[in-house]
Amino acid sequence: MKLIEACVRTEVADKVIRALDKLRVSCVSVIDVKTIGVETAEKEKELSVEYATAYATRSKIKIFCDDKMATKIFDTIIKEAYTGHKGDGFISQTTLEKFEKIKEV
Repeated sequence: MKLIEACVRTEVADKVIRALDKLRVSCVSVIDVKTIGVETAEKEKELSVEYATAYATRSKIKIFCDDKMATKIFDTIIKEAYTGHKGDGFISQTTLEKFEKIKEV
C-alpha cells in the first residue's frame, strides 16, 4: 500500500481530481493549505501579519492506493498539475507499513 501526497496550485486541483476519477481512484482527500517557500510566485503571495511572512494557498491531495496503481497515479498528478510556472507544487510517495479502513477492523 502506498500514500501519495501532492501539493498543487488550487486552480488545477479540479483538473487533477477529474483525471484521478477517470482512473477510478478512491481514498482521496483534498485539503486547502497555505504554503511558505521560495517557489511561490510573487503575484500569488499574500502577506500574513500573524506569521510575518508571505504565503500562497494550495491544495494538498492525499491518496491511499495499491502498489500496482501508484506509478500511474503519481504520473497522472504530475501531468495534470504542471503549468510550467514557478510554484507548480510537489509530490511524494511513501510505502505504508499498515493500512485498514476503520469500518473493516
